[in-house]
Amino acid sequence: MVTVPSERPELSLVVPWCLRATDEVPGAYAALQDLQRLGVRYEVVVVDAPAANHAAPPLAGRVPAGVPTIRVPFNPLRGVAFFLEEAVEACRGEWTLVADPNLAYQPGQIQAIWAQRANGEIVIASKFHPAADHEYPALRRGLLAVYRWGTARLFGVWVDDPQPAVKLYRTARLRQLLQRALFKPFVFDLELLVIALRTGACVTTAPLRLRRALLYLPWQPFNIVRIALDTLSVWYRARVQRYYDRNQRPVTETPMVSIVIPCVAPSARLTECLESCGRLAYPAYEIIVLPDAPCPVAGARVSVVPTGPVPPGVKRDLGVRRANGTLIAFLDDDAAPARGWLARAIPYFSDERVAGVGGPAITPANDTLRQVCSGAVYNSILVTGTKQYRYIPEPARDVEELPTSNLIVRKRDLLQVGGFDTSFWPGEDTIVCMKLTRQLAKRIVYDPDVLVFHHRRPLFGPHLRQILRYAEHRGYFVRRFRALGFRLSYCLPTMFTIAVVSAGPVVRLWPATAAAYAAGLVVYGAIALTYGLRAGNLRMSALIVLGTVATHVTYGIYFLKGLLVPRLSDDRRPA
Repeated sequence: MVTVPSERPELSLVVPWCLRATDEVPGAYAALQDLQRLGVRYEVVVVDAPAANHAAPPLAGRVPAGVPTIRVPFNPLRGVAFFLEEAVEACRGEWTLVADPNLAYQPGQIQAIWAQRANGEIVIASKFHPAADHEYPALRRGLLAVYRWGTARLFGVWVDDPQPAVKLYRTARLRQLLQRALFKPFVFDLELLVIALRTGACVTTAPLRLRRALLYLPWQPFNIVRIALDTLSVWYRARVQRYYDRNQRPVTETPMVSIVIPCVAPSARLTECLESCGRLAYPAYEIIVLPDAPCPVAGARVSVVPTGPVPPGVKRDLGVRRANGTLIAFLDDDAAPARGWLARAIPYFSDERVAGVGGPAITPANDTLRQVCSGAVYNSILVTGTKQYRYIPEPARDVEELPTSNLIVRKRDLLQVGGFDTSFWPGEDTIVCMKLTRQLAKRIVYDPDVLVFHHRRPLFGPHLRQILRYAEHRGYFVRRFRALGFRLSYCLPTMFTIAVVSAGPVVRLWPATAAAYAAGLVVYGAIALTYGLRAGNLRMSALIVLGTVATHVTYGIYFLKGLLVPRLSDDRRPA
């Protein structure tokens, strides 16, 4: 990193080094040459892997002397799709320029974009501009034209180029857009442009001019499927859910927050969790780690409270007693919060009717293939149904319960209901949320921006063992705690399992049911396959489809077991 002078630059050039196809980045080189000819005061922000070990620093010898260069590591939990969010935090320029590093631009490309900044807050280099000059293959040009026409019909706004190679944003506006985006990797630019147009931003165009068709990303069949599915996802959130229309609540108070993390012992995941906590964009918090035995745990603001080998609910109660904060933020040791985790949650507590706030626990980008497939199974509406918001961002709402992998509660309310006071695991979060909402008649709020990254158990063994524990406890709770109420969705996997097992005998006895069975399997298979195809390759798609079926069968069997068993081994309350 080069020392940054006090004088603010006019423009920040973002170089996504993490997206380069080879060690040569002609797009970055061309942009640097254009900026030198333009004479604008600028800085260079390079986004790279945090542990990258290059023979030479990125852009070594290419950045002119005196031009500030800032190297920003992207968050491996979030992956390269989030590079712009990481970069814009470091940008000091009034404008931010982002260029595909793998394309060779003609001289004057950046000047053409810069000249249009007076006409809008966002300028894109469009392949469809009358003065555009490029050599995209004819088939791809045709597909792009059809895609542009289709997006206009879907979103009701005209996006001149849904996949622009070069973009110039007013930095303040870009930060606003990034706060609302979901970062769909195959349609990220389209998502930002749709948000911009829906929120009243002015978008203008300049011609895209390329020297040659260098390193065009081929549109393989799976890429086309991913583009189509991600586009439909953005459409659903924009036109149906109105997800992008949400407003951010400002932080006006900063009460002390105690982050409580139960664990068995220190681990690499706990270290990752604590490092993420150390980057939180919030000033007043402490961290309480509760391992079984005394152990050293590194990290600022961290205190260690050994508990002995007790269940997580007991650990959390011990952590609450040691907490100095007026709010308690519960995390699992294999979960890592986003920077805005606390800042996005705190404003809700200005309403005394709110007892708890939480959000989604999404699958990290650095999980293994089988962990990512496990996360995709949880993301499927076939598996989680109305609880899908726990695993992917959904519009804000009041909910009945949230898992303690991502739950912030008012300490006063928690103590009033006696804390967790349970040896159940899993299911301790269900118990405490039931007490907060039923005994105190208070609200639990879900907000998609109160986000953590939660590592998954890999398919198949670890994932299914976790599922069977969830299912067994859910079935038992339905019978044991009548206050929870009964939901048909709890029984659907059991009904599915019974239907599959009994299909043969039933069809033989009543042949007329064959068509109904076949139709049900076709619909089920189509939905499972759709979620599988979003993975982007055949192996992952097959794992996700098989994982979905195995999850349903496992849950169905063990929910029934929990419903019928006289008593679970971790139920220590009087009968």
